[in-house]
Amino acid sequence: MHRGPVPNLKKSKKILIGSDMKKSAKIRRVIILAVGLVISGCASVPEPQGLQPGTWELETSDGQIVDVEVREVQGWDYYFDAGTHPISGVYTLQGDSVLMQKPDNPRMKNYSWNLREDRSLVLVDEPPVELTGVRLVSSTLVGPK
Repeated sequence: MHRGPVPNLKKSKKILIGSDMKKSAKIRRVIILAVGLVISGCASVPEPQGLQPGTWELETSDGQIVDVEVREVQGWDYYFDAGTHPISGVYTLQGDSVLMQKPDNPRMKNYSWNLREDRSLVLVDEPPVELTGVRLVSSTLVGPK
């Protein structure tokens, strides 16, 4: 059994006055707006874009142009078909990197591309020149328009 004075619950409530009331109302409006945006989908994060399938142009650092057929395999995996060119194989898009997963020629691995804002690719890593016979670093792949 409780002994002593009964606490007055009305007195224990914080009384909001002046600017406190304005802040509280402002916070409520912001919360309501944020919930509304999330529910309506306006605040959702945009879907990441993959590579556009089609015929891309490989512009090598020595000025050659090679057609590369890019096909979506599954999810973020793509097949680059450049005929007998050493870049042919399956690649995976991971963030802003496109990494070779399975080369057509098992000796031609370690190709790595960076995806640029204009959706083109620039080659940043490659197998040793002794294997490929060509230096391709800084070559670009430009997608279909």
